[in-house]
Amino acid sequence: MKYLSSLFTLFFILTHSLTAQQQPSLAGDWKGYININGQHLTNKVHFDKQNNGYSGTIDIPQQGAMGLHLQKIRVTKNDSVFFEFEAGGSGLAKYRGHFKTDSLITGSFHQNGYHFPFKIQRFTPVSTNRKPLPYHHKDIIIKNDSIKIGGTLTWPEHGKANQLVVMISGSGAQTRDENVMGFKIFDQMADYLTQHGIATYRYDDRGTGESTGRFDRATLDTLTSDAQAIVTYFSGNTDHHFNTITLLGHSQGGIVAGKLAARDSLVDKLVLMSSPSIELYKVLNYQLRRQFQQAHLKKSQIAKTLTALNDVLKAYRDNKNISEAKKYFQNQFSSMMNTLPDSVKNHINDLNKFATNQANSLIASFTTPQMLSLNFYDPKSDLRKLHIPVLALFGRKDIQVRIDKNRAPMQTALDSAGISYQINVFKDADHLYQKAKSVENENYAMLPKHFLKGFLPTIVNWIKRSNDK
Repeated sequence: MKYLSSLFTLFFILTHSLTAQQQPSLAGDWKGYININGQHLTNKVHFDKQNNGYSGTIDIPQQGAMGLHLQKIRVTKNDSVFFEFEAGGSGLAKYRGHFKTDSLITGSFHQNGYHFPFKIQRFTPVSTNRKPLPYHHKDIIIKNDSIKIGGTLTWPEHGKANQLVVMISGSGAQTRDENVMGFKIFDQMADYLTQHGIATYRYDDRGTGESTGRFDRATLDTLTSDAQAIVTYFSGNTDHHFNTITLLGHSQGGIVAGKLAARDSLVDKLVLMSSPSIELYKVLNYQLRRQFQQAHLKKSQIAKTLTALNDVLKAYRDNKNISEAKKYFQNQFSSMMNTLPDSVKNHINDLNKFATNQANSLIASFTTPQMLSLNFYDPKSDLRKLHIPVLALFGRKDIQVRIDKNRAPMQTALDSAGISYQINVFKDADHLYQKAKSVENENYAMLPKHFLKGFLPTIVNWIKRSNDK
């Protein structure tokens, strides 16, 4: 559930000079970082040599930017390097640098008023060739009215799987693997569950992969309806019949799973993986507060800014006084940004313009059709209606869906439902159930791309032993 894009953006200016007799080649893989006040933002860049120049892509994992296409790539006679890419709502990012050696490029970056140094070096990527899967797998298209939902069914090679787990991904347009900064969460879960006798189906969100439709127009009801179409398909499927169907929702996907489980008798079990039990606007508030505090903004101004943002969201919900609420929020956001430390202000060309752009970007992000359907939705209303077993999972070091904000409300709701449930807390887990080094950082890209010990066995054991509805 990463709703916040970085407040810092990129454009590169030349800072070094180097004279070389032979122009070095860009072709190949490069890895390095942007130095933002001592904090390193990892970059991975790949260049291919073409007849008329170069093509390439860039990954900035910590910002969730993967496979962005580079434009205007060039190397000049004095070994200066230039390339740029569109960074979505953050604007055009431009890199300008110089070859220090044939395997090291240094420069600085500039975008949307920011400028910071960077460097990248040649490296050899680790091979990702995968062995043949030791179980059956089949891509299946499931229809929901005019929408086609593409996904992958896996089931054990030997013996019949009586249980199916349908996986529902978190926020943002996700493919069936739920690939977050190189960590293919659902791909690894499907592999483990299937090798332990449980079938799985994971699918692409609308408008991604093999699924049709538009994700930017999808609401909570739309997402629930897609999941319901999948459950209905497998409940009546004669080729692949399962005695029980479990919904597994990760983060925002847990809200979707809970909503469907509360109303569809075909769902037998529910797994909530870092699923919020409070309204989304409250989740956004503590995520933003944490980021603003890390930027050393004045606490009193942060509080005023968040109150103003909530007023904007309420104005959109009620379709009343929207312009006035937006203007007030923009002013509060600008006042807050003026409390930035001078060391940060020095990297911003026009602070007022930057603040206005960032305020408008937050408004745009939090008022999409999907966000409007979720901002004030109470997940507990569904949990109180459940009649099936529930497994709830939390990470102690999760800073997106914090345990101190979500566990108690969830437990109260499940108690009210009078159902069998189990809550497991993993003390070293982050939001993705990687083993986190510190609760202060959400450095997903820097952590090993696998689950911490004991996480997957907990899910398998619960599914196999929990009573059916």
